[in-house]
Amino acid sequence: MSTATRIPLDELEEVPSPYPEPQLGFLVHEPRKVNNLTLINGKTFLSTTVAGDITPPGAPDVGFFHDDTRFLSRLELKIGGQRTVVLSSSTEKTFASKIELTTTTLAQINSFDLPENTVYIRRQQLLVSDVFYDSITFSNFNQSEAELLVEIAVEADFVDVFQVRGCARNKSGHYYKPKLQGDSLVFFYVGLDGIDRETTIRFQTPPDEVESPLRHLRSCNANLHRRFPCITNS
Repeated sequence: MSTATRIPLDELEEVPSPYPEPQLGFLVHEPRKVNNLTLINGKTFLSTTVAGDITPPGAPDVGFFHDDTRFLSRLELKIGGQRTVVLSSSTEKTFASKIELTTTTLAQINSFDLPENTVYIRRQQLLVSDVFYDSITFSNFNQSEAELLVEIAVEADFVDVFQVRGCARNKSGHYYKPKLQGDSLVFFYVGLDGIDRETTIRFQTPPDEVESPLRHLRSCNANLHRRFPCITNS
């Protein structure tokens, strides 16, 4: 995921602002109790949950920021429609994190249910300049192959850090319908300062389906093959 690409604005379709002001969307009497992972690299920083997600969408304490603008306000991974279960998570130095996850019990079509803790998910996140890498690897410890639906929901609200901290604005800039281009999904925004801002989400394998043209993105189905633990003779 990066903050820059180049597509002429006359090729885009403008849409009404789909995002509420952070202070209105998250008006609470007490601060949320959170335990976030935070990565920093120069003018770029990332704040996620311990699962590596940017949730709830648009919350003031999470996001992918560059040069005082939030370029990603939601990044949510679900397996079979369910959130993952965190086994462990940690940051390495200031610009990388390692997260170990598993799944809840998942229903399988034409097969037995997939028990909890039989699929191991390794998630590694890295910041390099204005680029955020999110690597997700699956290992199957079940006795047979399993087919999983992997869903990733993404949003980019392009609010600045002052809005995130509670300074509301009377008007916003111009939002445009995201475009799916080959292996990339691109979000567009032109701020009140006249500056074009774009978030490019690039996949190693293009998604099978875009569920909603504005917000939700569904990724490819992953076929996980049989895998056995290694046994070492002493």
